[in-house]
Amino acid sequence: EVRAYEAGLKSSWLGNRLRANVAVFWNDIQGLQLSNLVVGTNPLTGAATTVTIVNNVGEARTRGVEIEVDTVLTTALRAGFTYAFTDAKALRGTEVTNGTVFGGNQLVDGAELPRSPRNSAAAFLQLTQPLARWRGLVFESRLDLTYESRRFAEIQNLIWADPRTVINLSAGIRSDRWKAMLWVKNLTNSDEAVNAFRFVDPVTFRRSAVDYLPRLRQVGGTLTYSFD
Repeated sequence: EVRAYEAGLKSSWLGNRLRANVAVFWNDIQGLQLSNLVVGTNPLTGAATTVTIVNNVGEARTRGVEIEVDTVLTTALRAGFTYAFTDAKALRGTEVTNGTVFGGNQLVDGAELPRSPRNSAAAFLQLTQPLARWRGLVFESRLDLTYESRRFAEIQNLIWADPRTVINLSAGIRSDRWKAMLWVKNLTNSDEAVNAFRFVDPVTFRRSAVDYLPRLRQVGGTLTYSFD
């Protein structure tokens, strides 16, 4: 169950050439999923057995602010920027792994929620220019940048993915019916992990972690045609 509250303001300036929006949000989360031990009875032997289950026993809160700016710089050039600050924390609950890691203390109170960066941002710069010598053809180019700060992989906040910045670039020509684009994804060949994952090694039965690795630099082209 989530109780969500949001308030914001949308505005436009300079004859709609500049658009600026801001929003604040607060979400109260009931039933946060956490791992806990339960004692049951083996139906075959009748012996008591302890198993780990995931159940909805926690409470959490996310709150923050989002800012969006979009502007027309010239008749051919447009730019935009978005930023979000998110404070996402567990308020109360217990997690069996916490007890193992922190000397018996299973409380998750105050831990940052997994996969929730405190800071994230995106920006773009786009050029759209008709080609005077070739009537009906338009040159397009776009530069995109995205950023995420550190993201924890689990509620214990001991495993995380480092801050990550990715830049994409594309350029090409289009008409009313077709578009030909060349693109480079992950222009700087950033190798920071997308995320991390905790698991139990089936051989040693020890807890370990792996990174979700990103796709490194990719170069390619796309040709599309509309039959409408």
